[in-house]
This record gives sequence, structure tokens and C-alpha cells, in this order.
Amino acid sequence: MSTPRNTAGHALVRNWKWLDAFANFFGAVVGGFYKIPATRPIKSLLHGTWPLQHPLHPAITDLTIGGYTAAVAVDLLYLATRQSGLLAAADFLIVAAFISSLVSILSGLTDWNETFAEERRTGMLHGLLMVAASVGFVLSIWLRLAGGAGQRDVAIGFALAAWLVLIVSSYFGGEMVFGYGTEVNRQAWREPPTKWERLDRSTRSRMYVRTPADR
Repeated sequence: MSTPRNTAGHALVRNWKWLDAFANFFGAVVGGFYKIPATRPIKSLLHGTWPLQHPLHPAITDLTIGGYTAAVAVDLLYLATRQSGLLAAADFLIVAAFISSLVSILSGLTDWNETFAEERRTGMLHGLLMVAASVGFVLSIWLRLAGGAGQRDVAIGFALAAWLVLIVSSYFGGEMVFGYGTEVNRQAWREPPTKWERLDRSTRSRMYVRTPADR
């Protein structure tokens, strides 16, 4: 299903053909990489086919979104209390979340490259918003580590703005699954047989050959 009518993604991206240029670029990069010999195990790992046998992307994004959310929460607590002991905790959380986001990005691109049409556009919008959020978090990390104490409030401002973009992006990421069915197991509700079935070999089928008179 590539064009569900009941999603915000459909309302936004159905006419946003400018997203196709970005999709073509990233699709060429990702598709080109996986054409390189011996990259199949990497693709299986990032899809979650092996060893998880479950999509990797949603599992990793929980760490990324949770880490960034916790970092922003600690930042806000610092602004309210000015307790210096909170600084190290916030810095650790935002750096750890950024590291996990690298895996989120790679696994997301791997999954996204198997989509098409409007689903692909919505995924591209989700990805571009995540890029914007990641840039904001990187700037915040840089100011925290290299900007000195005087830049702390600015760093927190960048993190808060990036977090808001992250939440909007996450909404469209959710629509990929719940609106378009991206990476959903289509066989999940079918019960496979658990026992071998004996074939009835006593019944023989007869081949029917058409003759000119049958036509």
C-alpha cells in the first residue's frame, strides 16, 4: 500500500515532487552500496533479517529518541535549578543518543530503499527532518564540549529545537509503519502448517491435450 488516504503524510507529500530528487540521490547511494560484492551480510544486519529476525530500525530508534528526550529533560532541569551536577549527565545522554542515531540512520536508509511512490516520499521527508535534527544535536554537542560554560544555554537551545524537529520526524516515521505498512510482516496472521501431510497417490490426474477440433 503506497497511498493511504487517512494519513498526514499523504496530505503533505502527494504533490511534493521536489522530494523525488532527494529520494533519487539517496536511493542511488544506498542501492549502489548494496551492489558491491559481499555487502549482503551488512544489509541483512541492518534490515534485522539476521540475527534479530525482526526489523532493527524501530529497536534502535527507541534508544535514539529516548536518549535525546532524556538529555533535553535533564537540560531543562538544569535551567530550572542550575545544579552543575546535571551537566555531565546531560552531556553523556546526548552523546550516547547521537552514537545510536548513526545506526538508526543506516538501518532506516536500508529499509527505506525498498519503498516506492508516495511511501518513498514520506520516508524521504522523515529522513530529511532527521538530518535537520541531527545537525542541531551535533551543534549542541560541539558547543557543550568546545564552547565553554558560557555557551551552555545556547547549546541547550539548539538541543531543544532539534528535539522538536525530531518529534515531528518521528511522527512521519510512525506513519511509515502504521499508515503505509513499511516493514510489516504480511504473513503475520497466517497460521503455517506444523505437520507434514501425506499425499494421496491413489488418485491420478489425467493430462488433457487440446486438439484442433477443441478450438
